[in-house]
Amino acid sequence: MSVAEVAEYLGVSESKVRQWIRRGTVPYVKLDGQYKFFLPVVQEWLRAIVVAPKNGFGDEATGAHDSAIQMWDSITER
Repeated sequence: MSVAEVAEYLGVSESKVRQWIRRGTVPYVKLDGQYKFFLPVVQEWLRAIVVAPKNGFGDEATGAHDSAIQMWDSITER
């Protein structure tokens, strides 16, 4: 999947996906200068952050966890 495709799949902006890439948050590979995502890996990443958010990040982790739950709910309803 491309940045645009993963953004659409997750219901977020492309800039949000690129922010996650810069932070090393979302799993990706870089092929020929382009970021690529493997859907099962993205789905597992999303499940992992919904089930066990990283501790120690204060309100930001709580907000990310809440966002992940909302994303997961919207994706699994499709």
